[in-house]
Amino acid sequence: MSLLKQYGAMGLNWLRNLWTRLKSLKRTSGNRRLRTTLFLQPLSVIFLAFLGIFLAFNLAIRYFMAEQTEQALADQFSRFDALYQGQTTANQQTTQTIFTTLYVIADSQGKVQYASGNDDAFSDDTLSDDLTDQLYEDSHQWNDLPEVPDSPDDLPEGNVFEPPKARTISRNGENYAVAVRSYQGKLMGNYIAASDNDSQTYYVFVYFSVAPITSLTKAINTYLALLMLAIGTLAALRIFLTSRKLNASFQSLKTYIIQVGKRQKTENTSHLAYREFTEVRESIEQMDHMIAQNQTSQQIFFQNASHELRTPLMSIQGYAEGISEGVLSDTQAAAQVILDESQKMKLLVDDILTLSRLETIQTALNKESLDLVDLIYDVTWQLQQQAQDKGVRFHHDFAQAHVDIRADESLLSRALTNILTNAVRYAKTGIWLKTKVQDDRLLLAISNDGPSIPDQDLPHLFERFYKGQEGNFGIGLAMARDIIRQHGGDVSVISTAQETVFTIELPVN
Repeated sequence: MSLLKQYGAMGLNWLRNLWTRLKSLKRTSGNRRLRTTLFLQPLSVIFLAFLGIFLAFNLAIRYFMAEQTEQALADQFSRFDALYQGQTTANQQTTQTIFTTLYVIADSQGKVQYASGNDDAFSDDTLSDDLTDQLYEDSHQWNDLPEVPDSPDDLPEGNVFEPPKARTISRNGENYAVAVRSYQGKLMGNYIAASDNDSQTYYVFVYFSVAPITSLTKAINTYLALLMLAIGTLAALRIFLTSRKLNASFQSLKTYIIQVGKRQKTENTSHLAYREFTEVRESIEQMDHMIAQNQTSQQIFFQNASHELRTPLMSIQGYAEGISEGVLSDTQAAAQVILDESQKMKLLVDDILTLSRLETIQTALNKESLDLVDLIYDVTWQLQQQAQDKGVRFHHDFAQAHVDIRADESLLSRALTNILTNAVRYAKTGIWLKTKVQDDRLLLAISNDGPSIPDQDLPHLFERFYKGQEGNFGIGLAMARDIIRQHGGDVSVISTAQETVFTIELPVN
């Protein structure tokens, strides 16, 4: 089993080096290269798989040889034991083994009295000198040889004797399994029989060559090693070629991302080798498109906001100069105009500040328990005068008198105000508010009988800075949706010629 020990030592050294390398990579994980990982992991798996197969094969062979050796020796000595006791071996059952045993009968001085076969390794000339010296260099080992008793009273139960243990010796570069047992009796040609007269001590050496199995094991181990080397080489070559394509795709994608980050015109990256890189590129393209849309929307918003701020500022400036110069006789009317224009500016600034707050607080809402029905009544009461000026009435149809939710009252009030203000702007005669609780979700429907929303505006209604027909700044509805979504809900809209319905969904306690 020297080959097994050799390969085992090689495997342990390889694993030790691999573990050292992995610990080094772990310490520098920030600089770990994907190509290194691609090489180490598959090759490690291949090596460990072959090492497992190699160890399992050699352990199985070792167990098989030990079992076959024990069985072959036991069968041969059981025949000698039967003949020794005067029994016939014709009906004796034996187990088929892969080894063919030979034997030698020697006297107490180690001189050969009988040898089966013509095996050169155990010829008459060499047995007494070599075999005896190798097996019995120590005198106590010679004295401890198992001896078959010749008295029936000393026989074990069932007349079954413990088979002797096998030892391995080498002769002329070939290994043999050898076992020996002593008999006190009379030599009957090719066996010893128990006898009361002329009884002598004889030793029976049973042996067979294990060279064929050993050679086969070495050959299979060699083939396994060569196979592992070949597969490892092919795998390393394949991984190397794949890593080159992977690296080229990474570099191309990296260049593309840098160009997108610098807002430069991007080059065509259609040659990416793998689907995952293509999907990443498509995601980046979509992100780039969204960023471009957002920038365009912001430009439009700033243009609109500048216009919306410029108009009231000019009005405020004109009326203030008129009052200052004394050219306006009705100063109260002028002051009212200044107040109204200031209110418009305040609403725009409040929208911008609220939008900025939503972008900074993210999910850090100041939630508290509140009654949504009361909150709706408060918001509609604040808009009552504005609705009356347009001849619009609020109609409340609540399924429950109270609906408790956890929410940021100021933000949710702002979201409802934006949606209801939009409804007041377009409604003809009325606005209907209906609530329904379904599966721990509150559904609030806000409908009005105003004109339908144009089809080209409907998909973009909740986009930031998108200003539809007769819209103000393009952030009110977008802000309302962001607030509602941060509360774990959502808002949608359906518009027909008969009515426009905003549906708000919120979780309830």
